[in-house]
Amino acid sequence: MELEIEKIEDLPKRLQFSLKELEEYGVISRSTAKLRIRQGKLKIRKEGIKTYVTREEAIRYFYSTFQ
Repeated sequence: MELEIEKIEDLPKRLQFSLKELEEYGVISRSTAKLRIRQGKLKIRKEGIKTYVTREEAIRYFYSTFQ
């Protein structure tokens, strides 16, 4: 499922995204996201066994990485 976005601000106006969704939008691959989480560079929210990244954090990470 290809949902690539043109700009990070084009992410849907949702509170949070799964790692799979961020990969589908072309923001970050799941493997890189997991690495950045372990490094403390990407903040997550856990709900049971599910891992989510808030829209705000995805945008913050994107700009801190690609500036």
